[in-house]
Amino acid sequence: MASPAQIPAPDRSSAAYGHWSHDHIRYADLDAVGHANNNAIGVLFEHARVEMLKDMGIEQAGGDPLCVLATLNLEFIAELQLFDKVRIGQKVARIGNTSFTLQSALFVTRDTSEICAATCQAVIVVVDGKLHRPTPIPDHARSTLEKHS
Repeated sequence: MASPAQIPAPDRSSAAYGHWSHDHIRYADLDAVGHANNNAIGVLFEHARVEMLKDMGIEQAGGDPLCVLATLNLEFIAELQLFDKVRIGQKVARIGNTSFTLQSALFVTRDTSEICAATCQAVIVVVDGKLHRPTPIPDHARSTLEKHS
């Protein structure tokens, strides 16, 4: 398997993604210029990531083992405006021994075309809930991750 550093950047094409989440831009997401700020976009990706893992049956909090975020890379491509409806596509890009990498892209419709407004790559480490140390990805989680790669 490729190391996280060897993984190509997330694809900007919606055809590359199999899991979808939907959201929208809120007034609280705006900065002084009037477009969604970087933190708000990060929260959109976080919500989609947690939703995907929940749909896959992988715990995010209170479980054993746990999934913790180790690395997060965001790329901001286009502005997002108040009330924009967005959809976030995700896929598993890499599965290692104790970690895996998710790639995501956020899409918005402008006029009649859907454009990629941001991308995200997240390295997630599976951690023993008691020892707080990395632990191998359980077999059931590994097989679920493989189905989404």
